Amino acid sequence: MAAAAILAAATALPASLDAMSTRQADTITGTLRLAAAENAMAQAPADWTTFGHDLANTRTAQETTLSAANIGSVRTRWNAAGAAVTGTPAIVGGIAYYSDFDGYLHARNATTGAQIWRTRLRDTMLPGSPYVSGDSVYVAGDAGFVYAVNRATGQRRWGVDIESTPNDRIWSSPVLAGNTVIVGTGSYQVFIEATPVYRGSVVGLDPATGRQKWRASVCDAPCTGVSVWSSAAVDLTARLAYIGTGQSYYTPAGPMSDALVAINIDTGRIVWSRQFTAGDSYTAYTSNPGGRDYDIGAAPNLFAINGRAVVGVGDKGGMYKVFDRLTGALIWERRVSNGTPLGGVEHTTAYASGTIYGVANTSINPGDGRSSATPNQGAVWALDAATGTLRWFREISEGGFGGVAVANGLMYFTTWEGTLRVHRISDGVAVLNRYIGLSSAPTPIERGSASGPSISGGLIYVGYGWTWDLRARGGVIALGL
Repeated sequence: MAAAAILAAATALPASLDAMSTRQADTITGTLRLAAAENAMAQAPADWTTFGHDLANTRTAQETTLSAANIGSVRTRWNAAGAAVTGTPAIVGGIAYYSDFDGYLHARNATTGAQIWRTRLRDTMLPGSPYVSGDSVYVAGDAGFVYAVNRATGQRRWGVDIESTPNDRIWSSPVLAGNTVIVGTGSYQVFIEATPVYRGSVVGLDPATGRQKWRASVCDAPCTGVSVWSSAAVDLTARLAYIGTGQSYYTPAGPMSDALVAINIDTGRIVWSRQFTAGDSYTAYTSNPGGRDYDIGAAPNLFAINGRAVVGVGDKGGMYKVFDRLTGALIWERRVSNGTPLGGVEHTTAYASGTIYGVANTSINPGDGRSSATPNQGAVWALDAATGTLRWFREISEGGFGGVAVANGLMYFTTWEGTLRVHRISDGVAVLNRYIGLSSAPTPIERGSASGPSISGGLIYVGYGWTWDLRARGGVIALGL
């Protein structure tokens, strides 16, 4: 879609003058006090602790080594081959942490790539991103399991199964919100029919034991489906977590399908939800003319507009919307692409200095079916965070998945076929296109990447190799000057 068409189609809503009320966070002792402090302002400048970089999911690093002037000179510093890696590597204290499709959680020297430890937590995929806090690393994956390991040794501390229905699979990355680990549940019943039927939820766990503290259902009967592929953003002061949901699997669609949901992090109570696409029911094996598959799989961003605390997120329908964090009041919305089943906003967006930076999938190649479909065209764009005004829009040859990273005037992301792309944030002009995939893999998808990069200490860290199924080869590559 051309930039002029997007501007013409976009609509804005006036912001109310409601002031944000403040709430004091609970007093937390010991290592949990460190967890409460881990937000965009408190973490060490070189650290990238979680999928979204920080609890606000800004995906923006305070990194000045790489720039538009030297990015073309980056080379491979190390390459750890193994199984596919679709999460964003976490970089904390000079160590890179990531999980893979063979069920391993890895810790490597972030500069040299030397292995420090690796722990096999299960024998199938751990597709999300680790969360590193204090002396623990949290990760989740196949069959509904969430794990905590000792950060120094990799020794497993606990593992719990948070979803019991068949074909359950977690792509949501865990987040430590004060004294609660928050993660969404998901199910491949969208591809493979099974009973009992899956109904989505977000779960809060005790970080010390894995004990379930609460479960927030986003799909009560007769609703079905509503997988939570998204990862949470957290406002510790408001005591709220924000997370996106997927479509229903059968009619009728539930009211919290394709929605942004705000959840109290202490009790699991759903404070508000805002649905993007009503009546969306879809599976790969049923025919439903109204089924669009317009999940909110991307993670939300937290930022402020003139001192007002807001949350914004994009969906596969191609809309980016911004809401008041406490009330859910809609502030503005913008269309950034036409929606497709693999379209719209699948990359989690980045926020930096009053601007939202994103990637949109604009069309798909259906392949031989949903499991081989790919986003064969896309666009990069920037929106004024206060108004939704389009700053710039540039078409690119491929779309993809993962997340955008921003650092020192550059935005980084991967496209599905395995290209690491870097664009200037000032105007969207591309300054680097580097293939980082596995060229020897048997299929085009497995040769590509669905990982979001992390930027730390003058290096770019990104995973490669992916599949819609359970196993693929791949690894993590680090690039720098």
